Amino acid sequence: MKGTARDQVQRAGLRKALAGGVALAALSISIARAQQTDISIPAQLLAQTLKEISERTGNNILFRPDSVSGLGAPALNGKMTAQEALARALAGSGLEAAPDGSGGFIIQRARPKNVLAASDEEAAQPSPSAAETVIVTGSRIPQTSLASASPVVVVGRQELKFEGTTDVTTIINNLPEAFLAQNANVSNGATGTDNVNLRDLGASRTLVLIDGSRLMPGDPVDPVADLNTIPAALVDRVEVETGGASAVYGSDALAGVVNFILRKDFEGIELDGTYSVSQNDNSTERWRSLTQAQINQGSLGYAQSPSGIWNGQTADATLLMGINTPDGKGNASIYLGYRNMAAVLQQSREYSECTIGSTGPGNICAGSSQFNRWLSFDNLYAGDPSFQFFQTGTGKRGSGAFTPFTGSPDQLFNFGPFNYFQRPDRRYTGGFFGHYEKNSALEIYANFMFTSDSTVAEIAPSGLFFGSGTGPSFTVYTDCGDPYMTPQENYTLCGALPGDVRTTLNGRSFWNGAGNAAALSGNPNGMAGQANLYIARRDFEGGDRDFALRHDSYRMQVGIKGDVGGGWSYNLYAQDGFANYSQTSTGNFSASRVQNALEVDPATGKCYAAEQVGGLVPAAPSCVPLDIFNGIGSITPAMLGYADTPALETGWTKRSSAAPLPAIWANGVQNRLSRSRRQSWCWAPNTVRKVSRSLPTPNIRPATSRAARRYPQFPPPASTCAKASPSLSCPWSRASRSSKMRR
Repeated sequence: MKGTARDQVQRAGLRKALAGGVALAALSISIARAQQTDISIPAQLLAQTLKEISERTGNNILFRPDSVSGLGAPALNGKMTAQEALARALAGSGLEAAPDGSGGFIIQRARPKNVLAASDEEAAQPSPSAAETVIVTGSRIPQTSLASASPVVVVGRQELKFEGTTDVTTIINNLPEAFLAQNANVSNGATGTDNVNLRDLGASRTLVLIDGSRLMPGDPVDPVADLNTIPAALVDRVEVETGGASAVYGSDALAGVVNFILRKDFEGIELDGTYSVSQNDNSTERWRSLTQAQINQGSLGYAQSPSGIWNGQTADATLLMGINTPDGKGNASIYLGYRNMAAVLQQSREYSECTIGSTGPGNICAGSSQFNRWLSFDNLYAGDPSFQFFQTGTGKRGSGAFTPFTGSPDQLFNFGPFNYFQRPDRRYTGGFFGHYEKNSALEIYANFMFTSDSTVAEIAPSGLFFGSGTGPSFTVYTDCGDPYMTPQENYTLCGALPGDVRTTLNGRSFWNGAGNAAALSGNPNGMAGQANLYIARRDFEGGDRDFALRHDSYRMQVGIKGDVGGGWSYNLYAQDGFANYSQTSTGNFSASRVQNALEVDPATGKCYAAEQVGGLVPAAPSCVPLDIFNGIGSITPAMLGYADTPALETGWTKRSSAAPLPAIWANGVQNRLSRSRRQSWCWAPNTVRKVSRSLPTPNIRPATSRAARRYPQFPPPASTCAKASPSLSCPWSRASRSSKMRR
């Protein structure tokens, strides 16, 4: 009885265990099914398939781009786990997916399943020769794993091919951690360079490396690395560290590091070329109707973009030639590159042919009030409600008139069509790379890179802008007896206040503006006989503002490196980088010349600055009176010849670097010497002045010469090219490109 009872208890326990096992198995199956995901991926390159599996399953998948380069993957369809999908994708590739212990997978070479060769424990231990050293960007420490303290995004050659571009800037700017920086699509404020801006902290806080060494600044005005120097055809991969690396590289790596790893052992001849063109139907009625509404009411500067346009043609070609040494220890490669890019104006697209603004429920064609808007400080301080005007006129003398400024669309300037979506650009590149490894302790290497890039930035016409004058508080003065001023304008500016008197001179009657004196008008900058103004008048007659930018640069490096054993290595090198820059700008009003041209003697009709008084040499003998009182079209070529001032700005930046001592990679011993110089010219008939300085000297202001002039006294004449500004811009009303650009 006891044995029977014991057997019954055992059988009962066995039944419970079996039931528990079945329940556990059922739970495991349900969990496994819960982790299955609907996956539909076409047959394609393995690298792309691995990325899509990671996106669909949420599992991290780590792999080296070169380990999957050139491999394909079959189509995947159906419900499956990440491990099942990886097994199918890697079938026949010689690779396997190994769990990394945190729910992700590492793609590695499949281990041979030969149980007779070694035990599982022995097979799991990699041999010393099988371990591969990887330098992780941002660490400077050789590692034998793919782990990094900061996230590193790797963009390989497959991604470059998928993009179909030979421009490294396009690849970088497609990354989510990259923000807008200087490139070929910037026109207003363009430097003519291509930069990278990680985490929107500025290009100056993003360090750019080539094979682990710094790329020199590409522009003396904006001294950050220029990606135009880097030949895309030679790029093997790009490592982007976005976690910040200032502890390793300094404050210029605060946002992160972009390290371009170049191909070291190319052999043969490779000719790579691309051609692209942009097309747009321009048939969206939503945008075309906005422009048509402005055309119907007679607003200036509006036109419909052409239908079915093709433009923006870009041709890019690179020739790469390389040869390995017979012993396989060395390589020499040379490259030549060419790029030609055509312009795309905003006027060629229906969504940018007018400057679009929002009214809340809808959109309108908006724009800039810097069109033909005037503001009288004399009337404002005197309490006259009529102090802000919009000027109309046909361009003929006597047609000008002031109407109240309301900010309506027909009083706003449509600046959008004049700007470039894509600047015209022409670039030549060339160089060579060479290295020879005598043994593991000694490798000799050298490289040279050259770039010549020319581009043009175009923006809307310049002119006088609010706050761009040379008078107190950056205002403008005009003589109340100016013969180009119409009677209505003369009364509005110089005859509406108490104290103004009507005067007759040489048979012409006009209001003398005596009431504009500070004591009568209350304007602290008021002067009797002068109208104190803000004027926003576009230089339509002078055309667009063009900035022709050119950069010529080179980078050369020579060094030796090697592994001396025991975890110690060294890298001794010398590097020199140089960038030469020039900018020629046209279509800019000179603020000081405009002021001279608005001070006209009513008795002679000449500029006060051009008249000889008391035997003194005239301050500006070539001054031509400026007619801005009769609407668009009133400025003659002779007037433009004086008021418009072309300018030339040149400069260079140079950076020399050296690693003078053997060091562990972690020490990062490096010396750097950087120098920059920038100089500017303004030219005018019979006058060329030069201003130069060495950088950095941000607080030095050049002395400004002043010439004696007849009443009233104003800031320096136009022949002086040294406006008291740390930007060293010429005295045009347009801000320098390193400042915030006006529209």
